[in-house]
Amino acid sequence: MAWNPSPKVADCREIARKWGNKHQVIVLAIDRDARTLEMATYGATKEQCKAARELGDAAYDAVIQACDPASPVITQATVNARWLIERLDRVHDALCPDKCGTWQQRADRAAEAAEGIVNAERQGRREATYPERSCSQSESGGN
Repeated sequence: MAWNPSPKVADCREIARKWGNKHQVIVLAIDRDARTLEMATYGATKEQCKAARELGDAAYDAVIQACDPASPVITQATVNARWLIERLDRVHDALCPDKCGTWQQRADRAAEAAEGIVNAERQGRREATYPERSCSQSESGGN
């Protein structure tokens, strides 16, 4: 799998090792006082990483429902979050196909890749508009 430096994913890798080199690990952590639920997943390969994330998402949803199944706010927030993360994953997979990570890391990478595309296009337009001026000339103060 692609390396993920997240400390929580490192914990999952360590659990996988300690439990006999498991191929996938899913950890859910509940803090009822802070009303938070966190998840970390690990897969030994890119495919197992993706499958662990999908299983983790299903487990996460089940825990949310078990904690307060009647709450329309929690239910709709979960639906909205899952929809958004699925769309981010589609963009991420298109722009960064060999990278794994938390959903936040995937969103950051996708945004950075998209910004890089836009910046490259802007740079290309600028060079087409001012062909006599190169980056090295503008950095050195030349015309």
